[in-house]
Order: sequence, then structure tokens, then C-alpha cells
Amino acid sequence: MESKPEPASPIRVTTRAENGHLLVRVEGDLVLQGYSPELRAALQGTPSPAGEVWLDLESVGRINTIGAAALLESLSELRTRGVPFRFLALSVPVRSLLAALPHEAAIERTRSLRPPPGILEHVGGEAYTAWEHLHQIASMASQALTWCCIAPLTGRGLKTHFVLQQVSRHGVDAIPIVSLIMFVIGLILALQADYQLRQFAATIYIADLVGVGLTRELGPLMTAVILSGRSAASIAAEIGTMRVTEEIDALVTMGMNPFKYLIAPRILGLIIALPALALLGDCIGILGGYVIGVFYKDIPSASYLAETRYAVAVSDVLTGLAKSAAFAAIIGLVGCYQGYYVRGGPQEIGRATTTAVVLSLFLVIAADLFFTFLFYLFG
Repeated sequence: MESKPEPASPIRVTTRAENGHLLVRVEGDLVLQGYSPELRAALQGTPSPAGEVWLDLESVGRINTIGAAALLESLSELRTRGVPFRFLALSVPVRSLLAALPHEAAIERTRSLRPPPGILEHVGGEAYTAWEHLHQIASMASQALTWCCIAPLTGRGLKTHFVLQQVSRHGVDAIPIVSLIMFVIGLILALQADYQLRQFAATIYIADLVGVGLTRELGPLMTAVILSGRSAASIAAEIGTMRVTEEIDALVTMGMNPFKYLIAPRILGLIIALPALALLGDCIGILGGYVIGVFYKDIPSASYLAETRYAVAVSDVLTGLAKSAAFAAIIGLVGCYQGYYVRGGPQEIGRATTTAVVLSLFLVIAADLFFTFLFYLFG
């Protein structure tokens, strides 16, 4: 036997003047079936020329689409008359419904009636938010690790063409910009090295500084910085758009795991592409140093190449590649996380993209400091 819905409590609208403004407080349920004379009549009281209409909807229990439409229609009339308004407080049902309605008057400005939080409350709230972010990104990392490493061993691996597509987008397509920047970095590094070494008649050691500096540090770091601005933004925008347009929800409805088809291929593609790009960047940067050393400082070509081979060890290259793989995982996780958990419209997608770039840059540099210190201690 079906239970009858709970009857809606009647609407109570009270108004009063406060500091030259008109405060309108609505209580009860805005579950309407048609025209609402109480709400419209309450908003007709125009405040003073310098005042506003303040709406307190914190005590509204339930609201349906007709009630929201009546509210927005009344607010549109205020806008037409040139009367400014703001929401002082909104209940959760009102906020949720108004945020979903495509109306320019919905939730323009919201100011809580409660006093601002104290220091302890603010710190606690920020700590709880940070903990939630850490929990979500750890869950995403574990899911990506499962699909990248464990699922292939059980016959449920990724589709190879999805991964190759990401390798092409984030690796092959980035070769021109990485090559150009790393060649210029090699030129600059050789010139700066010569500025100091020529005082000691040791210009041949330009090859050492360029080779070791690029393979251990600048090659992986600069490549990661380039991909932070290029790939992290792209991934966040793509997945964020899919989230806002409910394509991810459609995948879940069809029984397709979004981590398998969206997250893991992008992270694995970056882990493959970034070390390869870093290795290519090392070679291009050493070529830039070679150009300065041989054609500007007149170092014999054979001597420069021999010095480079002597200075650069296999451990230097492997150190750079290990850093690159870690940087790739960071960039992929940050970009996917910012896009996957975006909420709102196009403005939120732009904010998530900006956050992905800034956060990935910061984490890459912090990780570089950690690995450099670690290799310094145990290298």
C-alpha cells in the first residue's frame, strides 16, 4: 500500500525594514501548484533608494520547480524595476534546486546570517577539506594502479589503442615544443658554464656540465614543466567537460568503469610518454651545448663528444628517467582529479584547469626536490 506524501507546511512570509533595506523571510514549504500571491506581495515593498531586498530562505523546508519558478519570476520583476537584491541564507533544498536552474537571477550573491567562523573552526574546516581531497586522490591513485598494473595480469587490462592514443597526444604531439625548448636550454646552459669556466681555461668541461645537468636535472624537470602546462590542462578540461555534460554518469549507467576508460589510459600514457620525451630532450639539449662548444668556443668535435661520454654515466640517465616517471604520474593524477571531481558549469571547468596546472607545477618541483635530496644521500 503506497504511503501518502507528507503534506506541505504553509508558506509564511514576513517582512521588516533593517538598516534601510527590506528583509524578506520565507518559512515553510515552497511546494506550489501555481501563482504565489504571498511571495509576490512581499517583494513589492521597495526599499529606500540606497537599500536592497534581502531574502532569508534558510527556513524553507521543501521546494518544487513551480516554487522555484515563482521565486525567480518575482526576482526578475525586482531586477526590471532596478531594485538590487541578495540572498542572506539558503536552505539546502533551495540552494540545490536554484543552482540547477538556468536563470541569471539564481543565487547571485549569498551571505550567511551566521557570524564568521573562528580561527579553530576555520582551521578545522580547512583540515577536513584537505583530508577529503587526500582521500579522493588516494582512491583515484589506487584505482589507476589497479587498472594499469594488476588488471592486465588477470585478463582485464586496458585497451591498448586507448593508451597509444594518449601516448600520441601527450608524447608525439609534444616533440616539437620540447625539442625547441631543450635546444635553447642547452645553448643557455653552455653559455653560462663558459662564463665561469673560461676564467680557469677549462672550457672543455662545458660538455660535463651540460651533459650531467641535463640528464640528471634539467631534462626531466623542464619536460615535466612543459607537460604540466600542456597535458594537465588538457586532461582536466576534457574530463571536466565530460563530468559537466554527464558523459561520465552515462558511462557508469552503461556499466563501464570510468577509471578503466578515462583515468588509467591517460596516466599510463603520460608515464610512457614523459620519460621518452625527457630522453629526447636530453639529446637535443646536449646538441645545443655541442653547438656552443664546437662552433663558438672552437672545442674540437671529437674532444667534446669524448668528454660528454666520459662525464655522463648510465646512472645519471636512469636517475632522470625515474624522476620523469614520477613526474608523469603526478601530472596525470592531478589533471584527472581536477577534471573528475569538478562541479558546476564552464566557469568551474576553467577554474579546475587553472588549478590543475598550478598544482601539478608545484608538486613536480616539490617531487624534484625530494628525489634530488634522496639521490644526493644515497647516490
